[in-house]
Amino acid sequence: MKDEAKNSPIHQPPMPDGSASLKAFRDARPPAINDSPLYQGGKQTHLLNCSFCTVGAMTNKTASDVAKDHIEQNYSKHASLSDNAKRASQEMTVWSDPAQNPDNATAAYDFKGQLDGMGSYLKKYAGDPANKVTFKQDTPLKPNSEVPGGHEPAPYPKNELIKRMNEYPNGTRFGVMVFGSEANQTHWVQAEKYNGNLVFQDFQQNAKMDVMKNGRPTGAQATNDPRITNNRLPVGPVDGKDIYQSGMFFALEPTKS
Repeated sequence: MKDEAKNSPIHQPPMPDGSASLKAFRDARPPAINDSPLYQGGKQTHLLNCSFCTVGAMTNKTASDVAKDHIEQNYSKHASLSDNAKRASQEMTVWSDPAQNPDNATAAYDFKGQLDGMGSYLKKYAGDPANKVTFKQDTPLKPNSEVPGGHEPAPYPKNELIKRMNEYPNGTRFGVMVFGSEANQTHWVQAEKYNGNLVFQDFQQNAKMDVMKNGRPTGAQATNDPRITNNRLPVGPVDGKDIYQSGMFFALEPTKS
């Protein structure tokens, strides 16, 4: 499937509403959100996290800045995550509260821990009046005592997800967790409501299929040209196939004046 960046509505002149402020925000965005190597636990790692790239795009920070802010502000005694490459590649390990997962053994599968950590970071960002946004969260979970954290995702089917996101005004920025039919088809992407269109952007795309570990791609690329899809869910970061069928989201909605 083609990357739709060149013909995206995001390149149209903005309407005189939230789209105008969104364009100003985008114009101030760092040139590469995905700035491998990623800062984690005081060390560097070349493994990237889609969640850090997404939160970075939502707040105009690099992925490294987000990781550094989160760990240093909340978990200064957090065990180094880059000592274990497999754990370092798992964003849930990083976002999850180490008090809940002291050995990190199950944190990578704790969806509630990840959502709580990301939500806390975005709430703090929205709490600064200078940022002129209101935080909203639509990330349904359902109880499951057999999984870490005691909850598993209950995402919306893609048509319902798109409908809910379209109810937000122009200028809204989203962090969207998308799900495919298989357990490993989970990904974070950023989206924006601009001139009445939903534009999805994937700031963390795997670079090469031949960089493999345990049957999964581990290579990643920094990019100034994130893969874009317009008015529909994004494609897979490795092969570009239309695999995502459901999702949930955080939103930063423009504050009403």
